[in-house]
Amino acid sequence: LLGLLFFISFVTYLDRINIAVAGKLMSEAFGLTDLQFGTIFSAFVVGYALFQVPAGWVGDRFGHKRTLVFSLILWSGFTALTPWAGRGFLVSMVGVVPAIWIIRFLIGLGEAASYPSSNALVGRWFPSKERGLATGTIFAGLGLGTTLTPPLVAWLMVTYGWEVSFYVCGLLGLVLAA
Repeated sequence: LLGLLFFISFVTYLDRINIAVAGKLMSEAFGLTDLQFGTIFSAFVVGYALFQVPAGWVGDRFGHKRTLVFSLILWSGFTALTPWAGRGFLVSMVGVVPAIWIIRFLIGLGEAASYPSSNALVGRWFPSKERGLATGTIFAGLGLGTTLTPPLVAWLMVTYGWEVSFYVCGLLGLVLAA
């Protein structure tokens, strides 16, 4: 369980920060200004902040493992859809910036359940003497994500294109969910 929570924490960082590395090429592809891209960048934080408490409640109500798996599928799926957000059906309805903003918001909404659910699972599955180590291990996944995301995403972008970085990050989350 702790290994899975560690890697889920790692993937949360991949999925939230890959846009920062791919941002320049993504902005060029969709003709975004720095201000528009900044607005899109903030969408994740809005969804993440607004849904932390409701996500904890959902975990308490429906089970933290189930909530974590569902949210992992949700945010990973929307991460993989990010390159399509600027080209998809939403663009014809709301425009490029709002379409991408909505996708990033939904990634934040999904990720909001990751730490409330992980912490609840630690509280339930680990004796009190081991909870600090377990929580530290989970947050070490975040640290590893911080370290590896920029070079990994940059390599994917240079080798395969900026879009592939979102597909790979989304796929990693879906594999973990399985």
